[in-house]
This record gives sequence, C-alpha cells and structure tokens, in this order.
Amino acid sequence: MSGYIQSETDESLATELCSPLPTERLIFTYAMNAIAFGFTGLALIPLLSILWEIFIRGISGLKSEMFVKTVIDNGFGNAILGTMIMVGIGAILSIPTGIMTGIFLAEFGQTNSIASFVRFISSILTGVPSIVVGVFAYGVIVLVTKGFSAIAGGFALAVIMLPVIILTTEESLKLIPTSQRLASAALGGTRFQTTLRIVVTAAIPGITTGILLAIARAAG
Repeated sequence: MSGYIQSETDESLATELCSPLPTERLIFTYAMNAIAFGFTGLALIPLLSILWEIFIRGISGLKSEMFVKTVIDNGFGNAILGTMIMVGIGAILSIPTGIMTGIFLAEFGQTNSIASFVRFISSILTGVPSIVVGVFAYGVIVLVTKGFSAIAGGFALAVIMLPVIILTTEESLKLIPTSQRLASAALGGTRFQTTLRIVVTAAIPGITTGILLAIARAAG
C-alpha cells in the first residue's frame, strides 16, 4: 500500500514538474528579463561610446614611427625598451630564486618551521601594493647607490614576481602524484634525482604558467 502511494506521489511530482508555468508567472518572468536586459543596455551605452571614441581617435593618431621614437619626439620606444629591460632583470633575479624556493617548500620543507615562515611571507607579499614595493626598492637600491637605475626597477619587479613564482611552483609540484616519487625511489633514484628528473619535469607546465603570470603582473 505504501509503495502504491509513493508511486502516485512520484507521478504527481513528475507531472507538476513537466507542466508549463502559469501565464502570470511567464509574463512576470519575461517582464523581469526585459527590464534586466534594458538596464544592462543602458549601462553599456556610456562604456561603449567611450571605447569607440578611444579607438577612433587612437587609430587616427597611431603611427609606426612612434614605436621607435622617444617620448620627447611623440613616441614611446624608450618606454617599451625600458619595460623590457626592467622585466628582464626582474625575471633573471626572481625566476631561479622562486623555482628553487618552491621546490624546497614542496619537497623538502613540509614540516620545517622555516618553510612555514617563507610560505607565510610569500602569501603576504602577493597582496602588497606595488607602491610599497617601489618604496622598498628605493630604500634598498637607490639610496645606497645614490642614483636611479634599471637595476632598481628590476629589483622592485623581482620582489613583485617572486611570491607568485614561489606559490605556483609549490602548488604545481604538489599536484604530482606520490606514486611517481615512489616509482622513482623503487628504481634506485635518490630524492634529489627524483625531484629534479621526475617531479620538476612533470610540473613544468604549471611552473611555466606561474612564471608567465608573474611576468604579466610585473609588466603591468
């Protein structure tokens, strides 16, 4: 008897779910959708008009020689070159250090108090504003050398890039299955060999992604 009642209840629920909505609810739904799309269109009109003006005026004033001329000559070639130089210096300083630190945190410092401190500092540095990093680089490099230089800018960008590379490298290495490490150890590989030849090799795509994200953040 209970099974019969349950089947009838299921059939009624299925019928109710499959039946069309009442006309009042359909009208209300269509009206709310129309209002939402209407207000969205109104909000996009100023944005699209600004973008259109920027595009039209920018295309008309853009010339090929602007990419090689300096700012004084109405170009931005030196800005492009300066960005490339400083990002390159920052990458040289941060990529090796970040990768080695990430390897240490993921493979050798799981229970190390120093590793926990480094991980904590790296997490904090990801949220530090760039102006604060600039002031730090000014105090460390500019005041010591008594002058501005690309090295000072590259050092500041390295500080910005470093925590991103460290954390992404650590997470990429943690995603490698433990079975691969055990298989390498079973074949006679040392921990150092397993880390470099197996774990790091398998995590290269994730590490590369972290490096590109750090470079994009520094260049921005």
